[in-house]
Amino acid sequence: MTRHSTRPGSAAWTHPDHAWEALPADALDAFEERAAVAEYDGGLRREHAEVLAALCVAPPPAGATPEQVSSVIDAAARFLQRQADHRALA
Repeated sequence: MTRHSTRPGSAAWTHPDHAWEALPADALDAFEERAAVAEYDGGLRREHAEVLAALCVAPPPAGATPEQVSSVIDAAARFLQRQADHRALA
């Protein structure tokens, strides 16, 4: 993912397979912090850490309960952590 600043306080995110919407400054700060923690403390590859961070800061789908959103994020985190653990053992 690459950040392209479009104006102060916002950024557009791009990924080879995805186009990320512009994030407001507070969401961008949360995104960057969560990605850094997942990468450095969690041992995830940067691109996986950014995907997990995007899930955390993205608005929930219409009709999704907070419990459903949390469940999806937790499942993604477990999956990505298993991938990191498997990579570390190889």
